Amino acid sequence: MTVSSGPASGLAYQVRREPPGAPGAEALHVLARTWASPPDRKRMAWRYEANPDGPAVTWTVREPAKGMVVGVTAVLPRRVVVEGRVRRAWIGADFSILPEYRTLGIAVQLRRAAREAIDAGEADFLLAFPNEPMKLIHERAGHVRVARLVRMALPLTAAAYLERATGSRTMAAILRPGADLLLRALSPSVSPGPLVISEESPPRFDDRFEVLFHRATAMHRAIGVRDAAYLQWRYDAPGGVHGLLAMNGDRLAGYLLFTVRRGTVDVVDLLEDGESGATRALLGALFQRARGAGLTGLSIVVADRHPALGALRALRFTRRAEGGEVFGYAPQRDGLRSVLGGWYLTVGDRDV
Repeated sequence: MTVSSGPASGLAYQVRREPPGAPGAEALHVLARTWASPPDRKRMAWRYEANPDGPAVTWTVREPAKGMVVGVTAVLPRRVVVEGRVRRAWIGADFSILPEYRTLGIAVQLRRAAREAIDAGEADFLLAFPNEPMKLIHERAGHVRVARLVRMALPLTAAAYLERATGSRTMAAILRPGADLLLRALSPSVSPGPLVISEESPPRFDDRFEVLFHRATAMHRAIGVRDAAYLQWRYDAPGGVHGLLAMNGDRLAGYLLFTVRRGTVDVVDLLEDGESGATRALLGALFQRARGAGLTGLSIVVADRHPALGALRALRFTRRAEGGEVFGYAPQRDGLRSVLGGWYLTVGDRDV
């Protein structure tokens, strides 16, 4: 189905809605030519077809003379609880155009397709996490900045910092023992209080998570649904997601999900009940485990108004330059634009 058309390089390129599910052969050809490595069909089926919130929605743009697909974009459905009501969101995912067809007109045309579908009522709003070159395209398509992402980090060893500061690996090795002792002296100490912290690798996403999520929704104006089905789909993937759970008696008070790569721990999601200080206890437990395992640092990416920022600063996490911006689109009639910037966003809410 053709949803929009317009001039690009003097020709009328057509943007078409594709059948739901995994991209077709022509779209996969575009992705294969524009990605650093070819698309993994099993992973693509997982992303595009197995999402419990619904199959991906894909558009392609065709070059009119040859009729060939030269660009593709997709969105992933996501349920979001907005002020107590479940709304339908789309998360911007893949966006690729063959190098020889990359013009602003084609890119904007392709991106506007999702906006037109939202205006038609197919979803309530869209959220995207563009890289630097894509920001202009989002702006031209009528999307607006709604939030910034911030990366908070906590070093566990001074080695990398000393090497950068001195320019010498030998000097860094000499200075490291004393610097690491200083880091340990300044390290946060967190008591879990009445909470019992345990690790599940991989986590068992069951009714405990359902109950916690339903308690947590009242604390946030907007939060992506984190029920057991969604968490199981989102994090039950190759690569190893680990979980720390904070139990208050027989009740799950909070959880923290993380990965370990190249010596660094990356927190991908966390949630608490808002009553027991679970976030701080979980971060403190993660710090102790990571340092005991000889890892080099902790990192987490969240929205710039995320409620965990207070606990992160108290534990001496510091803000780093990288992070990114969040763009969104919602029709003015729904009053959703003012809510999007306050969405409870972690890096796990981004496209997968």
